[in-house]
Amino acid sequence: MPYLKARVQGLSLPEFVSRLVPITELSFKIETSNFDENERTTGTINPGLLYLANKYQLGVEAIIPINRASGDGIGVIGNLHFFLEDIFPSSLGRPLFASASGEHPEH
Repeated sequence: MPYLKARVQGLSLPEFVSRLVPITELSFKIETSNFDENERTTGTINPGLLYLANKYQLGVEAIIPINRASGDGIGVIGNLHFFLEDIFPSSLGRPLFASASGEHPEH
């Protein structure tokens, strides 16, 4: 939604909805040695939503196994990230190593 609002078209949605970002993570693992006759590929598909605020990000994702070897139930995971450079801009938000000219490096 932030990209859509900034680059494509503003839909006049409520502020909360305009800060949501849909995501899908895929995680797979394939055994390449020491395997038996069982399934060699395991993994999950994790669709979810992120809420982006100015100083933190809050997310929730479903954990869906791709086959029986990966599990047989659906789970949920949540995360909370704090943007320390925005919370503490004059201490933790500064570069660890300043350039020789004293200018801040570009992001």
